[in-house]
Amino acid sequence: MSQSVGSVEKDHSASVISLGPPIVVVPQTGDRSQRGRSSATTPIDTTLLPSATGLSSSTSELSSRGVDPSPTGAGPSLADLQARARARHVPAPDADVLVVCDGLVRIFQSDAVEVVALQGLDLQVRRGEMIAIVGASGSGKSTLLGILSGLDTPTAGSVTVDGQNLLTMTAAQRLAYRRSTVGFVFQQTGANLLGYLTAAENVEVPLRATGTPSKARRERARYLLDIVGLADQADRRPGELSGGQQQRVAIAVALANDPALVLADEPTGELDFATAQEIYDVFAEVNARLGVTVVIVTHDIAVAEKVDRTVAIRDGRTASEVLRTSQETADTGESARVTQEYAVLDRNGRLQLPSELVEALGLRHRVRLELAGDHIRIWPAEPTGTPDAKGAGA
Repeated sequence: MSQSVGSVEKDHSASVISLGPPIVVVPQTGDRSQRGRSSATTPIDTTLLPSATGLSSSTSELSSRGVDPSPTGAGPSLADLQARARARHVPAPDADVLVVCDGLVRIFQSDAVEVVALQGLDLQVRRGEMIAIVGASGSGKSTLLGILSGLDTPTAGSVTVDGQNLLTMTAAQRLAYRRSTVGFVFQQTGANLLGYLTAAENVEVPLRATGTPSKARRERARYLLDIVGLADQADRRPGELSGGQQQRVAIAVALANDPALVLADEPTGELDFATAQEIYDVFAEVNARLGVTVVIVTHDIAVAEKVDRTVAIRDGRTASEVLRTSQETADTGESARVTQEYAVLDRNGRLQLPSELVEALGLRHRVRLELAGDHIRIWPAEPTGTPDAKGAGA
């Protein structure tokens, strides 16, 4: 017997089903880290502080009541309480998780126009993973990479990389983060390298910025060029290298300061199919040999076969994930690649239904949910017959 869970509304811009409590958003005022919070983190009403509870602000009267009026005896200030609220909001880091994005929102403003690039995106990337992020143009992929690289900051939400909170960084801390924690590979081969330097000299540039001694720089450059398969091209300039070779050098540059995370934005966008496959193989090689976490943003569906997890973004939110595992077949014992796609359920109970399912069932505006044993069935809000008779459950 199916048990009715209730009806929910589906928003017009994306197939988002909310299975949990609603979010109450407070006005976007004050510190950026206070934006987009639930009602539990509503800014503190100063009328509830001690001065409004019958305690006089007069120093003499406080003393007469046995209250120490000095700063050391005072209770926490408003800034202290706000700092505590911020600390509670940031999720406790898992030692095995390198990247944590929680409710990321990014709004771009131009004159009177607002563009919402990220709409509460949640994402976790474990240490040593190599994942691909896919999605249509305008889905928010490159915006996410800009935030993870430290080149941009979110409008609301929280993001930590290797235990570092990117929202609270000073300019100096952000510069140090970009130099040591993250490496970046751009789509345009010319944007990654300096044309007047050799391949080895390009790899040494990030090492110079961190003060690495010259001998160590040369050794590191030769080592990384060997890993990407260009040890014999170390003394050539970019103009003497093919597009694929230039991207190999770019990967070595991104790895120069031994970062925890390498980000690649459409790294094969200017390459042919065969060369693109070689570049993905290089990423897989550095991931396996160096243990560096790799996040690749791409339109290229061929990358799916090179990674163990593919995250799809739609309308500024994580919509689905595809996991690939190797399993032994029962009959032959041989290893086979098993692929399974999942919808992503965020911590507020929202999920995005695949567009093909929405279109196939004609879901619009509202849907009904029914608990059926160990799964949930989704039905149109205005059924033409009984659910079991219609047979259109999802």
